[in-house]
Amino acid sequence: MGADEIVVAGCTGTPNSGTITPAAANGCVGSTYTMTATGLSTGTGISYQWQSGPTGGPYIDISGATNASYTTPALALGTFYYVLKTTCTPSSSSNITNELTLTVSAPPTVTVSPTSASLCSPGGTPIPLLASGADTYSWTPAAGLSATNIANPTANPTASTTYIVTGTVTATGCFSTASTVITVNVGPTISSTTATPTTVCSGGSTQLQVNATLPLSSYAFVSGSGAAYETILSPIVLTTTDAGTVDDGSNQISPAGFTFPYNGTNYTGFSANTNAWLKMAAGAPGTNIPSSLISLAQNGIYAFGRDANLNIANGGNLTHGAAAGGKYVFQFTNNSGGGAGAVSATAYLNAQIVLWGSTSATPGRVEIIYGTSLGTPASSGSIGIASASGQYLNAVTGNSTALTNATAYPANGTSYTFTPATLTYSWSPAAGLSDATIANPVASGIIANTMYTVQVTGNGCTNTGNVTVNLATYTGAAATQPSVATVTSGAINQQVLLIDLPQACIAENLTDLNLTNNSTLASDVATAKVFYNTTNNFATATLFGSVVNPGATFTVSGTQALSTSTRNYLWLAYDVSCTAVVADTIDGGVTNLIIGGNTYTTNIANPVGKRDIVASASFTTIANGEWSSAATWACGAIPLTSATPVVIAHAVTVSDAGNIAGNVTINAGSSLTINPSGNLTLGNVGGGNVVLTNNGTLAVTGGVLNQNGSITNAAASIFNQSGGDINV
Repeated sequence: MGADEIVVAGCTGTPNSGTITPAAANGCVGSTYTMTATGLSTGTGISYQWQSGPTGGPYIDISGATNASYTTPALALGTFYYVLKTTCTPSSSSNITNELTLTVSAPPTVTVSPTSASLCSPGGTPIPLLASGADTYSWTPAAGLSATNIANPTANPTASTTYIVTGTVTATGCFSTASTVITVNVGPTISSTTATPTTVCSGGSTQLQVNATLPLSSYAFVSGSGAAYETILSPIVLTTTDAGTVDDGSNQISPAGFTFPYNGTNYTGFSANTNAWLKMAAGAPGTNIPSSLISLAQNGIYAFGRDANLNIANGGNLTHGAAAGGKYVFQFTNNSGGGAGAVSATAYLNAQIVLWGSTSATPGRVEIIYGTSLGTPASSGSIGIASASGQYLNAVTGNSTALTNATAYPANGTSYTFTPATLTYSWSPAAGLSDATIANPVASGIIANTMYTVQVTGNGCTNTGNVTVNLATYTGAAATQPSVATVTSGAINQQVLLIDLPQACIAENLTDLNLTNNSTLASDVATAKVFYNTTNNFATATLFGSVVNPGATFTVSGTQALSTSTRNYLWLAYDVSCTAVVADTIDGGVTNLIIGGNTYTTNIANPVGKRDIVASASFTTIANGEWSSAATWACGAIPLTSATPVVIAHAVTVSDAGNIAGNVTINAGSSLTINPSGNLTLGNVGGGNVVLTNNGTLAVTGGVLNQNGSITNAAASIFNQSGGDINV
């Protein structure tokens, strides 16, 4: 009971009829309206009757409308007037409410444009929608719409969608709906766009290639009847398997000269399964028994995929071979329909899977043709094509949205055909291409860096890929720091910079290197040399040029033909000055190179890294020669004491007397030879255990080697005494 209602016990006098709120309202054609009076009398003897009529009356009763509230039937266009009559039966007195004016308007005529449209995915342009005929709008579903409460959203759904717009007239509240269907077509997916090679010489050529696919759902599916088996020209009959068993096994088959394009990949091998399905690519699957088209996650074709058996005991086999017109056939003969992979003489499948190869009239087409099968299989089977990623096209339902299996074998002559959608190609620029309308044209006569763009069209949609082919230049030259090892004064051929050049397109000459001496003092460097090689191994065999006492900037000139078949390597190496300051550093950089009259720079002018100058702990050779010759030793310093460590890094001979040293190391590839009349004493007699370490060649052909200590010959070293004496 409301707070404003009046309770009358056994009414008397004139009742209170209450008030209808609101007194004026709007309604819409076809809708209903509920009106209610409040503040009216209640209790024993009180009754109600809703009435309608012209404004101000007279009013007539509305049949059945005898409550405090009344809901109209579906409204018609016009203006209507209502009152509620309240009666106190004991006193025979009545009263009526205020009059309700109900204005009924027609709903708006809402339209949407376009009423249907197609959208490509991926890369499609959103569809602009436009609703009209009302004041406000509400769109459903929201997925794919730029907005849901405006007249003109854009639609970009990921799947085909029907959008419904509700348009409302603000003044009356009346509304109506309209709809539009946006169909999403899945276009080509480009997995790669390549050029081989990507860098060519001026006037050279490259192989372009775009790899694009359409989903399996884009294959055209046709079912038919009255089909006959394909004739296998030279049948190969198999009654065993090379993987698994005749229950759950397979044979790996690679037909000579046959290629089958399937779902964007070319296959030359196949795995024919005893469970009446075919896997693309030879190699037994890990699981053999399909429960649906996607249960095995295989690129597969299913004639009647279930737990079957080769059924040899009942004439079963797998027969395969080529057919006319570039086709290849896999035929399942009397494939068992028994339960749990058992053999059966009362239920078996006869079917062919026919692959249309790359040389056929329709490359990539799949046909499944059924012969006369027997009985009913113990379990349902999958029929259709599938991919490893879960795409499929079901022959049972004719769509790619339901995985329904077949419970019975298809009738004799039934055929299911799956034909891939055709992709078309358009390359630009077309100049120099062998064919601008194929997936893999050859581009020739390239004389500038060129971006090739390909448009791939299929299923009504286009996708774009591109690849850039660059002319080979020396702009790819890379400079690095080859070593940060310490050096000593007088050391020669110490690497401080490596320049890696791409191979030359034509036989061009390197003529100049403009370099920088980044050492602490320019005077720490006695000579700067540039060596050339075609392998990334430092060697001094090919000297391009040298500069004595290089300043802070210097140029090394020469003539070196650069390789057109391999990369080219240049080393900047220093001979360290005999007056170099300990704790200084040596380093070098490159400003540019002059090749064939053109100037090129490297990626880095001054690579990170320097080489520290340290005090020499030993006397080191710098050239082949006599032990007693100053020209043999770094800075002309001949070992003069029995405590002096010596490193032999060249071919050194001892041909005279009076030569002394301490520990001696012969480097690999180097040699120490004691000739007749030669005398070399290492260490003091009884005064120490010096070591002669031979990593190269030690030869005594005459003379005397006094070794006051031990001699160690490395595994790969050579020791030869053909004369003379060794006193240890």
